[in-house]
Amino acid sequence: MPHQPEASEPTLEALVQTLAANVRKLRARANWSTRALAQHCRLDRLTIQRIENGAFPGVSLATIETLARGLGVRTATLLGRRPVALKPTDRWAAEVLPENVVRMREKRKLTQEALSQAADVPRSVIAAIEGRSRNPALATVARLALGLDTTVERLLSESKERDAGSPRGEHRQ
Repeated sequence: MPHQPEASEPTLEALVQTLAANVRKLRARANWSTRALAQHCRLDRLTIQRIENGAFPGVSLATIETLARGLGVRTATLLGRRPVALKPTDRWAAEVLPENVVRMREKRKLTQEALSQAADVPRSVIAAIEGRSRNPALATVARLALGLDTTVERLLSESKERDAGSPRGEHRQ
């Protein structure tokens, strides 16, 4: 049975709206048009517009990461309340996600099949993410976070920044 979100957990719609608001705010702060941001990030202008309008729940992690890097912020924080400036030593979220999924799954003593059931994500998708051969959509990352009882931001953050294995709501600052 899929995990049911608690009142404090952001829904996919809330994540998409947070992403939209952060992109609009950061683009305005840089004084860029959507065209300029699209060119800077080497993304399609329509993609930028769909993200800013909160009309792209299927946006991929790779697109979010490209956008975050173009805006100069950490990918995980682009989906949070306050985007944090990117550091040269920061790793790509696509590198961190597989490590965090494996670590959190093993810490909770879950098999890929058990996580599949808890997150309502096919086991083959979990295996592909863990094997670094899948570029998941934001919706998939959100379901994995629910199944692992964590947040999307923690799931995409390096463990040295936050204790990714701690229960929701608890983290080191």
